[in-house]
Amino acid sequence: MKSVSLLLALHNHQPVGNFDSIFEECYEKSYLPVLETWRDFHDIPFSIHNSGVLWDWLAEHRPYYLELAKVLSMSGQMELLTGGYYEPILAAIPDADKIGQVRKLTAFLHDRFRATAETLWLTERVWEPALPAPLAASGVKAVLVDDEHFHAAGVAHSDLAGYFVTEEAGESVAVFPILKELRYLIPFRPPEETIEFLRGWSDESGDRLAVLGDDGEKFGVWPDTYKTVFEEGWLRRFLELLRQNKDWLQVTTPARWMREKPSRGLVYLPAASYAEMGEWALPTRAQGAFQDVRHREEHHADAAPFVRGGFWRNFLSKYPESNRMHKRALDLSRRIRELPEPQQQGPLDALWQGQCNCAYWHGVFGGLYLPHLRDAVHRRLLRAETLLMEARGLELGARELELFGDEGGAWLLFNPHLSLGVSPQRGGMLFEWGDRRTGHDFGNTLARRTEGYHAKLSQAGQGAEGDGHGASIHDRVKIKEPGLEKLLAEDALPRASFLDHLLPMEVTEAEARRHLATGPFDFAGRPYEAGLEWDRDRVILELKRETDLAGWAGSRIRVTKLYTLLRDYSAFEVIYRVQHVSGPAVEARFGVEWNVTFLTASAMDRWIDLGERGGRVGMGHEGAFESVGEFKLGDEWLDLVFEADVEPSASVWTWPVETVSLSEDGFERNYQGTCILHHWPLALREGELREFRFEVRNVPLRSAAAAP
Repeated sequence: MKSVSLLLALHNHQPVGNFDSIFEECYEKSYLPVLETWRDFHDIPFSIHNSGVLWDWLAEHRPYYLELAKVLSMSGQMELLTGGYYEPILAAIPDADKIGQVRKLTAFLHDRFRATAETLWLTERVWEPALPAPLAASGVKAVLVDDEHFHAAGVAHSDLAGYFVTEEAGESVAVFPILKELRYLIPFRPPEETIEFLRGWSDESGDRLAVLGDDGEKFGVWPDTYKTVFEEGWLRRFLELLRQNKDWLQVTTPARWMREKPSRGLVYLPAASYAEMGEWALPTRAQGAFQDVRHREEHHADAAPFVRGGFWRNFLSKYPESNRMHKRALDLSRRIRELPEPQQQGPLDALWQGQCNCAYWHGVFGGLYLPHLRDAVHRRLLRAETLLMEARGLELGARELELFGDEGGAWLLFNPHLSLGVSPQRGGMLFEWGDRRTGHDFGNTLARRTEGYHAKLSQAGQGAEGDGHGASIHDRVKIKEPGLEKLLAEDALPRASFLDHLLPMEVTEAEARRHLATGPFDFAGRPYEAGLEWDRDRVILELKRETDLAGWAGSRIRVTKLYTLLRDYSAFEVIYRVQHVSGPAVEARFGVEWNVTFLTASAMDRWIDLGERGGRVGMGHEGAFESVGEFKLGDEWLDLVFEADVEPSASVWTWPVETVSLSEDGFERNYQGTCILHHWPLALREGELREFRFEVRNVPLRSAAAAP
């Protein structure tokens, strides 16, 4: 008689910093009803992986879930899986952090559930060939990966009916292939179709296995799935069918299968993830070509497995904002491990939270476009650095950070109150501006860029909702508000602060917006020479660039700016000196571009105050103001305001920076920051010099309100 075994593993995760309401919705619609439904089928085992982020939330807010999980685990019905505690991309973090994060989750599962977790859920199934050694050192014996990984290694799809073994430097782990067919059948098609697929996967050997490993949120949280999975009874019907067909269809777990069955041989897997991730990691221009090639070759069974997308790490080159977070985390990891071991754990745990993967990439699910998820990473990394400084007794200093590529090296200036990140290679821009008291980073902005899916905006009808029967997210197109296509734009430069511009004297606001986005640039984004002065009371970073102007033939201008950070104050100063070096006189506007954020443009408790000349406006305000000598940005929720004195008074234009991204809910607008452009008329003859000064203070809002 033909037979087959089925391994069912669900992965549940919420990002560090996600809203409690999202945790709660997922708990009510998926996490809890899945366990309660499965409990009624005690003879059908399954595996669950919850990230440490989710376990922590459940322990604090919904402890009943842990009680139920303990019953199911101790009965042997549910096998708990380990992973990186805060759900990092393991291949992208140092080995010591890999091992530490996995051991932390494994220890949690043992302490709370007396479970021995030896199978690992691999975050986003991002595999690299060097992983077996650190995983083995973490106590991991098996990993779930995609069938895509095996296809790229030349393994025939029909052979993916069990686990294989792979190794690095003699350290081995088992690898289980997740079948794409099951990921697309469950729970989107009638359960009978899954049974028929499994019947076709069976044979008379008794040694064939089919593996499903996928997001638990598909069971109730994805669009329309709560209705199909629970209200219409998909899950209960599926489990009943498994029970009815147990004479030829057995259900197992990774540990059980490995105890009972040998491996199917040795394999070496290339760097890979699931198919969609490979497409998303490609540069935008390459995505269309990749889709065309894949569509042509999918009808050629021999060639299709070798048509692959990109490599996860290319998100770091595709999105400089992601790269800066990543390099910040790498630098912190190395520095924290220089501490005596007893002092490491506090900073390490904050760092590990900052390694949570979701804000480092973008596809349909990735959260790079979501400001609150980037904010969570920035906060944790800033917290890790603050704890590191306290452990080392540091009060004031500067250090270099390698960012690579066209951003080169950066300088980090720090004191007990502030962390400032400056990139000399990219126009001396301020890309990090962290307030240690609140954890807020004013520099948590994102540039606008073209994404491959933007072409769908002109194709999708307003309110297109899919087929209403739990269609895959990848097949759904929905526009959440009309007119989003008007927001599509691409920025040539990062959305950072203290970017320097020379503009035509009679420039309009619309022309300035276009220039800031597209150039040409004489200073913003261009390399500056850097020099550092440092004593016990202050750090001064001097940046200088001299160039022939593109728009004024024969004129040469030097811009010097000095960042000054004092030891004992939550304040810094930026002084500009603009000097005409040679050539014809220059008449222009000198502009200093800021891009700052309080995460939302619509909240009434977050505002810009332009004093008597402009009054108080929201972060999303579009306006023009004259003779502004001081301004404030306030967040009443954070109890934080920064005050800036500007000398001489400037004309100011403000507008929100908004992107259009695709999420599981459709196309949506995302506020990424507010652009504030200070500009002055500038008339310089050879040898003449003008000076501009900003003094910026971060203070508690209540203190600022009480000040005379």
